[in-house]
Amino acid sequence: MVAAMPVRVEQADDVCTYIVHVAQEHAAPPASPIAGDQHHIGRTHYTSFLQGILPSHISEPAPSLIYAYSHAATGFAVRLSKHQAAHIEGHPGVLTVTPDGRHELHTTLSPSFLHLSPSSGLVPASNGGAGAVIAVLDTGVYPKDRRSFAADPSLPPPPRTFRAIGSFNAIRRGIFVSASAGNTGPDLSTAVNLAPWIITVGASSLNRRFPARVVLGNGRTYVGSSLFSGQNTVASLIPLVYGGDAGSDICFYGNLSRNIVAGKIVLCEDGGNITFSTAQEAAVRLAGGIGTIISSRDVYGDFIQTLADIHPATTVTFPDFRAILTYKRSVRNPVARMVFDGTTISQSPSAPRVAAFSSRGPNSIAAEILKPDVIAPGVEILAAWTGETAPSLLRLSVDNRSAEFNIISGTSMSCPHVSGIAAMLKVARPSWSTTAIKSALMTTAYNLDNSGNAIKSSVNGQAAGPFELGSGHVDPNRALDPGLVYDATADDYITFLCNLNYTSGQIALFTKGSTVTDYCRTRPKTPVGDLNYPAFSVSFGRFGGRVTQRRAVTNVGANTNPVYDVNITAPPGTTLTVVPRRLAFNAQLKTLPYSVTLSAGAATKSSYEWGSIVWNDGQHAVRSPVVVTWA
Repeated sequence: MVAAMPVRVEQADDVCTYIVHVAQEHAAPPASPIAGDQHHIGRTHYTSFLQGILPSHISEPAPSLIYAYSHAATGFAVRLSKHQAAHIEGHPGVLTVTPDGRHELHTTLSPSFLHLSPSSGLVPASNGGAGAVIAVLDTGVYPKDRRSFAADPSLPPPPRTFRAIGSFNAIRRGIFVSASAGNTGPDLSTAVNLAPWIITVGASSLNRRFPARVVLGNGRTYVGSSLFSGQNTVASLIPLVYGGDAGSDICFYGNLSRNIVAGKIVLCEDGGNITFSTAQEAAVRLAGGIGTIISSRDVYGDFIQTLADIHPATTVTFPDFRAILTYKRSVRNPVARMVFDGTTISQSPSAPRVAAFSSRGPNSIAAEILKPDVIAPGVEILAAWTGETAPSLLRLSVDNRSAEFNIISGTSMSCPHVSGIAAMLKVARPSWSTTAIKSALMTTAYNLDNSGNAIKSSVNGQAAGPFELGSGHVDPNRALDPGLVYDATADDYITFLCNLNYTSGQIALFTKGSTVTDYCRTRPKTPVGDLNYPAFSVSFGRFGGRVTQRRAVTNVGANTNPVYDVNITAPPGTTLTVVPRRLAFNAQLKTLPYSVTLSAGAATKSSYEWGSIVWNDGQHAVRSPVVVTWA
């Protein structure tokens, strides 16, 4: 007994959890009403399986089965010694034996990417946003029996006095309003929610990817993106066919020939909408196909987006899809396999990048108001999900999966990030107006990625401009202390509408007053560009011109007597003048005006250019983008 103890201790120290995938012929039998539940059957089956393949000399310590898988995978989780794991890995019925590593919830990624910490910065300053209420304007999902919609079970039910009020009335009542820029990029002038009193949010990527490699028979490898996490039935080389040769180049549901597709990987052209991709996978599966390679949109360039794949599938860039299709057509027996790498967090490619789908400026209603205002994480975000819809967005009869969380992309994902940040700012800075909060978010936004270079467009890898990222990527902690803010009132916005030549009847929709009252008669006629906005946008004719815009900034820093000097970067082809170049504040002079004058000749190589002005007191860098367009 004394001699045996060291052996047992050594083996026990080597014990850890493994995920074991087995061949289908060794899978646990399905449950029946008489036999009992599937999990009990699986545990019994795999315990017997292990006892049958482990020789007596390594049968101790006895394997401890934790869980049996029967849906997303075929196999089990078990506690084994490393010697036991090494032995069963060689069994012909065992596909893989993988040590179970510690995985953190990916919900934590965007907060960490935003540098939000419970110990410093905005989170402790706002007590985590305690007391703030975030409401959904117009549409939303009630958190019916879904724990994913409630961060804290102690939260009270929604107030019965909630109302669907408009954004202008919201800001009049001190309610911050953020809105999505839209998902119709990368074309210009596609942004929506353009009102100057709301913050319009574009979408950017994180440093997280879900790579899936397509390996062709000629050895070439192309990296796509996939959220597939089930059993990989295309791990070995499989015949490759093109949907266009099987009845439908876009793999339309019900139009693929089973005689051609069954047992093969199918190439499917872009269906024109990202939500169509899982329907393409369903079409391939319906026809007996076992894998799908989908082309991204041509205009998306290097950008790849994916949904909750229903079988082994990957989306690749348009150029990579053409290369794979060329290979398919150039050899007699084309084959391919797929490798799913799961979740990776990496510095390459650089992040953030502006998403291809994120709608762009310029502002189609008032060119003097730069939109979008900022960008925030909006690509492949872990989000709460309703059980009423499959995560693939397909009919439940096609995809019967139910999930409390999903991976979603869109400016509807980036906008809530800004809403949450603004809520914490409102708690931390209760005296700030909604416009001051918006200003703080814009002037502290950053323009460099995690490699130290300019934030890029995911379409072409080139530096993104203000029509793509607005003032830049939100920085929650810096927004807590912006130094200066550009403030405005609801009355300023009415003046803005008057200067856009809104009629009395149109303005009455905002004021809730009489439609016959002349709201604009007593107001000064000023240029639209003089609204106290934290960004500058000037539109010239084809031959250029000269424009002056006026602003006023308010000191909100701890120092009541700061002196700010301006640093000017003129847009190429222009002359930019700021008067005065120095702002000296004191306890009585908390708000100071200045003006910006832009002069330009005829357009040369580009229809728009950009630069910036930065007010700096040695502690704060208050940045405003300056963009010029030639019509």
